[in-house]
Amino acid sequence: MSCVLIVEDDDDVREFMDLLLSTSGYETMSAADGIDALEKMQRLPCLVLLDLQMPQWTDGSFASSSFAIHDSPGSPSSASLPFSSRTS
Repeated sequence: MSCVLIVEDDDDVREFMDLLLSTSGYETMSAADGIDALEKMQRLPCLVLLDLQMPQWTDGSFASSSFAIHDSPGSPSSASLPFSSRTS
């Protein structure tokens, strides 16, 4: 089953996206901030839906951090991991 990681600090938006995707047959993981999202990236989701305007993160820092984790020796490659982002 395809797994989608939802990274969104707004609880209502995150819960709605989770409901929409899970009722459409997707396995989902949710994270309220970038630190939690990086921990969940260990499962290497097939898609990341990412809110770019979150506390504790600047432009591109989540993506660069997640690629650094998965590009280390012995880790699965994230070179083809799609990201979709929203800013507001």
